[in-house]
Amino acid sequence: MPPRKIGVEQCIARFRVDSKSYALSLTDLKQAIQTIDAAEPETVENAKTKLIYSRLAYKRIEYFLEHFFFTSSRIYNRAPKNEIEEPHLEYMEPAGMQYMEAMLFDSLTTDSKKELLTQAELLTNAANDLHALLYKFETNDKQILAATRLQLIRIIALGITGFDAPMLKSGIWESASAMETIALTLKPYLDESKHDSVFYYLKNSIGFLRTNAEFDSFDRLKFLTENALPLQMHLNIMIREMGLDSAAPGMLRYNAPHMFSPGALDSMYDEGLFQKQAELGKKLFFETRLSGNSSKSCASCHNPANYFTDGLPKSIGINAHTTVRRNAPSLFYAAAQHNQFWDGRAKTLEEQIEAVMRDSSEMNGSPAGSMQMLLKDKEYKNLFKKAFPGKGSKKRDEQQIYSVLAAFIRNFKPLQC
Repeated sequence: MPPRKIGVEQCIARFRVDSKSYALSLTDLKQAIQTIDAAEPETVENAKTKLIYSRLAYKRIEYFLEHFFFTSSRIYNRAPKNEIEEPHLEYMEPAGMQYMEAMLFDSLTTDSKKELLTQAELLTNAANDLHALLYKFETNDKQILAATRLQLIRIIALGITGFDAPMLKSGIWESASAMETIALTLKPYLDESKHDSVFYYLKNSIGFLRTNAEFDSFDRLKFLTENALPLQMHLNIMIREMGLDSAAPGMLRYNAPHMFSPGALDSMYDEGLFQKQAELGKKLFFETRLSGNSSKSCASCHNPANYFTDGLPKSIGINAHTTVRRNAPSLFYAAAQHNQFWDGRAKTLEEQIEAVMRDSSEMNGSPAGSMQMLLKDKEYKNLFKKAFPGKGSKKRDEQQIYSVLAAFIRNFKPLQC
């Protein structure tokens, strides 16, 4: 039996129309940039306004473009800085609308105007060819609904937070545009008598976004608890009941009610022996004997009371009067990273833990010596036996320290509502 195509044709047709609208908005933006005169602030403000219009137009095609043509989508809404793209650590130059926003809010020079025009030209040319992506394109209802689900998560995680456009502060308008597109996408699938809850929360979500569009005063908690999260929950139920469920990408789990529910992210480690290792790792996380002078533990820099950070620009080193090269990032979701450290030099959490323990400016420890010391402690000796029962009488080594600390970190689950 071929896959059903309830809403596929409507989505494809709308993408054709909306991608043309996006390309036209970029043409307007390019013209506005051409008229910029640093001595005339109103010309800069006009370009900012046109950029907002382009961003709103992009939000109408984002769900489709990001899901089905992810590689092609990268040019339009990439981070406004040089970045390393995981998992392959590919270097990416800044490009797209976020980059243009950063330049428009900086001191404009002849060179920056030239770069703005280059970006506008690049985006306009690319957007004019978006329709070509549909050549021999095929999909089904499961994939359309999967794209819609992910767009709702983008609204919750990125849209209302202003992540994509922090200086324009257009995140609420953009979220409304994206939510209205979700409503149009879902329309062919919705039976009001069966899916009245989805109707209700869709309508209320759009209404809340439209009537509370001021970015700084927007009540995000109310929007989430009374609108967006109930919508996600009932949408998940509807898709499941229609038999159109699909596997969630990455660590997402669609069988959880919503994205802040316990179990919404797959930890991959949650039972049996792993828990015994994580319990030992938790104890070692606060163990100062892992450092060279018994003054610092992992928790010294990754304070659980401060979201596993220390809140400092640069963390304090093994010597209380010195600092290390960088700050201590939160350990939440560290297990989901493809590589560890800012430059990806450690491939696993275990490698990262060993590097920190041995670093002369951080913990300046001797892992082998620490292991010998711990095994002289009766409580630790028994905990290691429970965590690694297969070891028997074989010699225990410092690799077990790295393993249990990594297990503890992999088990982190931020507070969820």
